[in-house]
Amino acid sequence: MSTRGTSQGRWAGVAIAGVILLSVVSIGVHALLVPVLLARGGTTASRTPTPTLPAAPSAGSTNRAPATASPTPAAVPTGVPAVPAYDRACLRRDNPATGARFPASDPFGDDITALGDKAELQRLYAVSTGALVPIDGLGAPRPCDEQLWTLVRTTAPTLLGHLEELLIFDADPDPDAGDFVIEGESAPKEIAPDTFDDDRWRLSFAPNGLDRGELAWLVAHELAHIASLNKEQMLGGIGADVCATWHTGTGCLLRDSFLQRYLLNTWDDDLWDAWDEANAKSTEKARRTAYRDLYDDHKDSFVTSYAAWHPLEDFAESFAMWCTYPADEPARKKLPTAKLTDNGSKVAWFDNARRDLLPAFGPGCEMLRDFAAG
Repeated sequence: MSTRGTSQGRWAGVAIAGVILLSVVSIGVHALLVPVLLARGGTTASRTPTPTLPAAPSAGSTNRAPATASPTPAAVPTGVPAVPAYDRACLRRDNPATGARFPASDPFGDDITALGDKAELQRLYAVSTGALVPIDGLGAPRPCDEQLWTLVRTTAPTLLGHLEELLIFDADPDPDAGDFVIEGESAPKEIAPDTFDDDRWRLSFAPNGLDRGELAWLVAHELAHIASLNKEQMLGGIGADVCATWHTGTGCLLRDSFLQRYLLNTWDDDLWDAWDEANAKSTEKARRTAYRDLYDDHKDSFVTSYAAWHPLEDFAESFAMWCTYPADEPARKKLPTAKLTDNGSKVAWFDNARRDLLPAFGPGCEMLRDFAAG
């Protein structure tokens, strides 16, 4: 999930934290994590990271879901794709109501309030063989939605097999202080009460009022969740009490998974302890305050204040900066790198990870940088 702020430009020379989280926004959590209260489940063999370069998945690994459980990935691009067209009008601040409605018994849910206070459904599409199919009772896909979908699938074609729905909504353009307002969400398919299929996802985006840089960051952030939390990355059906790595709330991370390697290399015991203390607060309001305090006390460890809310968000935010900011961008260059837990070290971690996992993100991210600057 990504949050709605009031920043007017990604290239304004300020840290991206101002874009993602400001005082008018009250942050929520991803729908898939609500049942577990964003708890850091399971145990780790060691919470102290052993510095390693990201390694390719072991061919002989037995901690792996059956091959038939995962969709066939799309072909990996061999060059940087062209920047898709995207009309400026697609980012207008507010859109009229469309009359779109959810189909009966949608497995991803039909509660629009989960997307933030005063969120308004614009369109809902199924994804079929890489194309958008309206399932909201309305006609053909809107041109703006087709353009956004092209941006998504051009960024990470290897993830297309995991995507089952695309939801477009309007976030409240004028939130009151304390309102829950988000600009995106990635959620897995619920196949039974509190049971999810981590290989089938709905992407939800509220592009209204964003600029191109903010939209690029949003796309990278949400795709990072799908890249790190799909069934190829973890084992389902294993409880937190027996997970030997890190339990996400829906599954146990494989030892060679994208997220597990990131956490081992960028989080140490002190940072875990500080986050555990904040996350243990008994009320949502108290946790929100504690997360903000955690960021204030560890600003060098997180690229944005929202990254301090959960390790999953830290991963997605660090990836979003790596994916959408050129290496020579001042806001990225000034990040500290003296320690493994420094935010600059976290962003740089992906320089090595990209050759091992989801290679489509290399050219896709270069395209996103060009898109943001266009």
